Amino acid sequence: MDSFTSPTGNIDRLNLNPDWTVADLGAGTGHYTFDIAKRIKAEGGRGVVYAVDVQRALLEKVKREAERLGLGAVHILWSDIEVARGIKLADNICDAVIVSNVLFQAPDKKAFLTEASRIMKPGGIMMIIDWSLHIRREDVVEMAILAGLVIKEEFNAGSHHFGLLARKR
Repeated sequence: MDSFTSPTGNIDRLNLNPDWTVADLGAGTGHYTFDIAKRIKAEGGRGVVYAVDVQRALLEKVKREAERLGLGAVHILWSDIEVARGIKLADNICDAVIVSNVLFQAPDKKAFLTEASRIMKPGGIMMIIDWSLHIRREDVVEMAILAGLVIKEEFNAGSHHFGLLARKR
């Protein structure tokens, strides 16, 4: 695998249903958001993907690009992920949540994962991918368990990344 992680390859691990509600937390420039929305569109699904970020300028770029690509499934959502109820979504709404290359930056990682878990349906899946140079996989596993998640799979997400798939109890 390349030295950097591959959104397309990682999303394959989700077995994405085109009718799912997905949140891309810390969406940045939207690599995961666009890949998921393209799959929803290609399969004729009714799913939606929320690009969630605290940086409004990035969200505006994601919005413009989604419109240019005709990806109506994309919804942008400004939110502070690290604050309880900071994500402006209802409890238990998402079938899947993506947390890629953002957890290492969070000052309160446990609060971040707890808030991410709040928006997931019971049985929903969270994909966590992060820099192995900046955050220990073992620490993330421990925090995920404390946030009510069960680790289902660990995978190689690149030579500098680790990947986890977790389910909400």
